[in-house]
Amino acid sequence: MGFSKRKYSFLFLKKGSILVISIWILAIFSILNISLYKMVSSYLKVVKRMRETAISRYLAKSASLYIQETLKEDETYYDTLYEINRPKEVKLEGGKFVFSLIDEESKININKAPLDVLANLPGLDEEIAKKIKNFSPAPFYFKEELLIVEGINEEIFSKIKDLITVYGNGRVNINTAKAEVLKALGFDNDLVRIIEEFRKGADGEELTEDDGIFENVHSIIDNLRSFTPLYEKQEAIILERISQGLLGVSSENYLAQIETYFLGEKKKFEILLTTEKIKKWQEF
Repeated sequence: MGFSKRKYSFLFLKKGSILVISIWILAIFSILNISLYKMVSSYLKVVKRMRETAISRYLAKSASLYIQETLKEDETYYDTLYEINRPKEVKLEGGKFVFSLIDEESKININKAPLDVLANLPGLDEEIAKKIKNFSPAPFYFKEELLIVEGINEEIFSKIKDLITVYGNGRVNINTAKAEVLKALGFDNDLVRIIEEFRKGADGEELTEDDGIFENVHSIIDNLRSFTPLYEKQEAIILERISQGLLGVSSENYLAQIETYFLGEKKKFEILLTTEKIKKWQEF
């Protein structure tokens, strides 16, 4: 009887130990499964993100090629806000891209502009303009380099960063230039207003099909005269800037602002390009 009790107790303990071990094994496997799930889930998220990023970049590259081919096909000798800034959408299988262009030659080229034009930019004066002209080493390769010029701080740079460029031949496209850029060229407020109203066309709005166009620099004064009378001084400053090679009607450098869409994911890119090459690529 005693032996039987001991045998029964032993079997009970043995079964209890097996049960405890089994529970521990199940617990360990559960922990491992949870860790494995988290690891695999994280891995899949990374793979998904890499795939989306790769496809978004492919879409952005496709947009760049599309823009370059479109620019090559343009047979006009001028560029307007309606042609450039108007957003355009292109759908591809599984995704799409939307883009608009900013004309880099609608801005003041800080490497080529004369002293008086630089001095006319917001926040600048003749003294700072001289420091820009005498900057060494020159030329500027990025407009952000202005921040190392004595007298230019973040506040001043923020006022002019959208009005300046380091790209192009120095000729400002009168079809696309902002009012502040035209003023920097020495155009008075009245002349700037006349140019802007001419560009808006009959409907009084820019970025529409009836926008007024300056087709070449030699027709600028005639175009404006047919629109409204000009003062002699206003005509003189236009002729002076043309003779200095500071006025144009077209561009060769464009900043493409691109948005790509794939599987509900949206990404933004800024790509500076010409019809032949990409000069700068930035992803947000």
